Amino acid sequence: MTAQTEDKSKPTPATLKRLADNLSDRNWMVRHEARMEFEKLGREASPWLIKILKEGGDDARWEAAKALITIKDPETGDNLVEALSDEDYEIQWLAAEALIALNKAAIEPLLRGLVERPESESLRNGAHHVLHDLERQRHLRQPVLEVLDDIRTLGPWEHVAVLAREALKTIKKVPAETVEE
Repeated sequence: MTAQTEDKSKPTPATLKRLADNLSDRNWMVRHEARMEFEKLGREASPWLIKILKEGGDDARWEAAKALITIKDPETGDNLVEALSDEDYEIQWLAAEALIALNKAAIEPLLRGLVERPESESLRNGAHHVLHDLERQRHLRQPVLEVLDDIRTLGPWEHVAVLAREALKTIKKVPAETVEE
């Protein structure tokens, strides 16, 4: 592949802006086609999709969340966890599905979210959805399973935070001293 060909395949900012605008179009087919184009771009599209997920209108946010399921970019984990508390239940559900698509890469951001905002009922519900699916796929180990069990039994949210903090300490990527007590 020549450098000239590579430049043609890389989308311009104007193209990305057009696609972003098209996610808000009244015509569902225009929105769908824009989402498909974003999905083809893969991880390169993630920053645009996260911005739309946070700031766009209802249709655009739905399309952005849907695209993130397909793209499976681990860098979006924290933003998807934040979207579990979205005011729109459909966005919450799609964010959970996008986290499930991340497999093991979803665990750390999800635990951080539970440590930071354990009082959020929608976050705990979304965490249950994600962790339950990851458990079925055999991606969970102790003590993350303890977090899921506590959410299942509707334990006090303060306890969920304690268990999530302890689980974070055991994850190799996060040294215990970086997790706030």
